[in-house]
Amino acid sequence: MPQCFNAQEIQGCLITINKIPTSEIKYYLLLALHSIRNADAAEYRDFLNELNKLSNKLTHFLLSENTTFSSTVLKDIYQSYQKLCEFSKANTTTIAVRDVLINLGATLLAILGGVLGGITGSVVGLGRSVWELGNPLSYLKDGAITGFAFGAAIGFRAPKKIFKNELTRQLKFCLNQLEHCLQEMQEQKIKPLSYYKDKVKTRLLKECFNNDEKAYKEFLDEDKKFQIVTLRAQFVSEQLEGYLGHHACIVLSLTNQQEPELIEFSLGKSDLRRKFTQKEERIVTGEKIVEMMAFHQLLQETQTCSLQYILTKMKAGENDCFRYIEKILLCTGQKTIELKRFDDSENWVGRNIVGFFVKKLSPFKQNIFEEEPDQLASSTNQRN
Repeated sequence: MPQCFNAQEIQGCLITINKIPTSEIKYYLLLALHSIRNADAAEYRDFLNELNKLSNKLTHFLLSENTTFSSTVLKDIYQSYQKLCEFSKANTTTIAVRDVLINLGATLLAILGGVLGGITGSVVGLGRSVWELGNPLSYLKDGAITGFAFGAAIGFRAPKKIFKNELTRQLKFCLNQLEHCLQEMQEQKIKPLSYYKDKVKTRLLKECFNNDEKAYKEFLDEDKKFQIVTLRAQFVSEQLEGYLGHHACIVLSLTNQQEPELIEFSLGKSDLRRKFTQKEERIVTGEKIVEMMAFHQLLQETQTCSLQYILTKMKAGENDCFRYIEKILLCTGQKTIELKRFDDSENWVGRNIVGFFVKKLSPFKQNIFEEEPDQLASSTNQRN
């Protein structure tokens, strides 16, 4: 009978990954580790060992914060990544051929699903406009855009859910994102986090502390409260509230600022006058607040939110607003959120149709990071 990894193995790798300085690549290494925690240890032990090695190499590389990148060091890191791909068993020739066929079918279904979804959404939108005596063109537009996006998402993801192994999907996603991060490092598209921290410091000194260095240093050492909240998602229109689950953001109350600072993945700044649907409160140091703000600025250069990105790249459960907030928290050494993308407070369509497909078609459960790896490993070993 297959045996899961023991607690020490999982916990040891987690400690190694957590030593990596704040960076986007750290998140995908953590996601890969949590993906294999219930996998057959004999089959994926080489993967876990290489994950440890790659994490150590990245720690040494990122801690140096060199402005000039050594081609030798980067080559060594990339070779370790290639081994990780090999040990993942997600890049074999058979899987590659199967993925091409599945992706081709998924693309065709996405087009068909998008068209049908757009038509259905348009009809539903017009129906709502008659029922609510609203602007028919506005409702038609909102229904068409939402229907197209939702239909295309179902068409593209359903074949992968049906024909692909779940662990293979998870590892494939992690490896693709790791490769993207490594390419950005190699092409020097991102600067060290210290650069963004200096930018945040300059802005805070000017806007919050009247250029008082002493007050700023005191702020770094003090405990500060911040909130993680959700609002009903609107996507492209407030008329869609209740249909699309929730939008998550971090709310920071900074010294001498009239309006809170927001960290979010959104087309525009959320209106905090709206009712919060869920809320968490946390206390961290001012230094951690600065680190979160700096990392947010870094991610805005590598993962800019635009309508094109939302319609073509964003996938609920993989790289949406919840995963963005989760990325900010985990990569700055904090625990994940307990807030839910769908919490059953939505209307019937949002709860039973949109929410159902989002939950079922995503390769990752929303709470994938909630349970501690040592608890998970021990509990799974007891079952076996």
